[in-house]
Amino acid sequence: MAPTKLTTRRPLAAVSADTPLVTVVGGRLIARGDIPPALLANEEEFRRQVFDKFSAEYERLLPVGAVEWRKLLNLVAAVGPLEPTATSFVEPAAEVLRIRPDEVISALDRLEKHGLLLRGGRLVRIVPDLLSDFLLEGACLTGAGESTRFSDLVFEKFQSTYLSNVRRNLGELDWRIVQRNQDQGARLLESIWKEIEAAFTAGDAGVRMQLFKSLKEAALFQPVRVLRLVRRAMENEAVTTQVLSDWQITQGHVVREIPPLLRAIALHLDHIEEAAGILWQLAQQDKRAPHQFPDHSRRILEEMAEYGRYKPVQYNEWMADFAARLCRDPQTFDGPFTPLSIVDKLLAKEGEFTESEGYTVSFGGFPLNYPAIRPIRERALGTVDSCLNSEVSKIALRATESISRVLSGFLPMIRHMISEEEAKWQMEERRAALGVVENRLKKAMPTPLLRQIRSVLRHSRPRTKDNPLGEKIDQVLSSIPQSDDLVIFDAFSTGEWDHDGFHENLEDANRSRNELIARGVATFRTKFPDGRQQVDGLVQLVRDAEACGCRGRKQVLQFHRRALLR
Repeated sequence: MAPTKLTTRRPLAAVSADTPLVTVVGGRLIARGDIPPALLANEEEFRRQVFDKFSAEYERLLPVGAVEWRKLLNLVAAVGPLEPTATSFVEPAAEVLRIRPDEVISALDRLEKHGLLLRGGRLVRIVPDLLSDFLLEGACLTGAGESTRFSDLVFEKFQSTYLSNVRRNLGELDWRIVQRNQDQGARLLESIWKEIEAAFTAGDAGVRMQLFKSLKEAALFQPVRVLRLVRRAMENEAVTTQVLSDWQITQGHVVREIPPLLRAIALHLDHIEEAAGILWQLAQQDKRAPHQFPDHSRRILEEMAEYGRYKPVQYNEWMADFAARLCRDPQTFDGPFTPLSIVDKLLAKEGEFTESEGYTVSFGGFPLNYPAIRPIRERALGTVDSCLNSEVSKIALRATESISRVLSGFLPMIRHMISEEEAKWQMEERRAALGVVENRLKKAMPTPLLRQIRSVLRHSRPRTKDNPLGEKIDQVLSSIPQSDDLVIFDAFSTGEWDHDGFHENLEDANRSRNELIARGVATFRTKFPDGRQQVDGLVQLVRDAEACGCRGRKQVLQFHRRALLR
């Protein structure tokens, strides 16, 4: 920049801090005298002038002819990314531009050669993205902020094939406009959304499912409108679509398209409560295996609780409070997915990430910023404490699983070793979890819960010598009183490999387990001397073991034979 323009450097950096392109191009235009420095006082107008001059310079390099380059670029900005030779784009574009389809294809090829379009596989898009945003806004709004109806034209001509792209691009534009002026955005897409809502209301299950699919990328920018459709889908069951004689699209298929919409909507803290509530409701209803379906509502709820490299901690704080509120209702523990499944994610010892850029996919783990998330983890452990002290057995038993996760050792996913700082706060957290267990042991509790606590402590004990945590666990274990009921239930519930970790070889482990079963059977026969009592006692053991989730068919049969056969 010329010396006479040096005084504009700081104002230029201030108005373009988040956009290097504006800094570079704007600086050159000021230096050439194409933009007056006084315009730096108006950030919005300065950016508009920069992109207007930038696009105009490119257009001067293009040949003059039948093609109106700005109008073609406007269409690409609204519909892209797109395949430049696809009939679904070329023919409607030719109709709008009033040229032949072959001229559209040739024009797109020339734009790519001049660097205004960037190819990724078969698709092309305008670069930089900020230029695309500028072009689309200029096409959709007048200088006074009124709609030009260009958005309606694009929706009409391209919705049959590019519905998802059009809604994403226009939805993002609408969101940006709303940040500046609440009324402008509402007017820009008003007629489009009226048409969408009318089609959704009148549509059967097949129509609704496809509409939801097309809204996945727009949901982030149009949360209020998409939530309105989600409520409508939940409240009014869709008419079944008969596709083939043995294939139907039902309300269930419509509902399964809702979780990915709520994943995007929940990124807005203003809407996270409603989104999380609907996701919880859907998670209880969806009986599919979560690991097979990335958009399963259960997986999305767990993702919402996970720590992220760029996720605000307020997000995790809200999820901690959400899980704590759910824990107050015993019915939330009726299925395999409970509020403590969310809490477990908040108590994870490292973060995980999966990111993609172009054809590159990156994944791995990262250490947590413990000072920032300490209040969240303390809140989560407090929720586990409350559940462990619950009078409802299924809640207390599920809490032992969360205690086990906190007490367990930790190896990083990809990193070679944990830092001293990580080791320190994780050990403090294990001690806090042991304190929770100690306090619970001071109160009376049912035998199944006592057995589960003892099992968790045994399996969590470090195998290294002179480990302070191991010594503390031994101390807590020694305080657990033995009883006939505990011996019987422990023998009945101990699995085939449960003692493997307590001994140096499998022979000693099998011997220890067999001795425990023999001791349990003898105690069982003493307590229940006649056949009728033994049958009733076994039935109760099965029920208690099922509640703990620690019953296996093999150990039940073995205990059964020894207890009943003389």
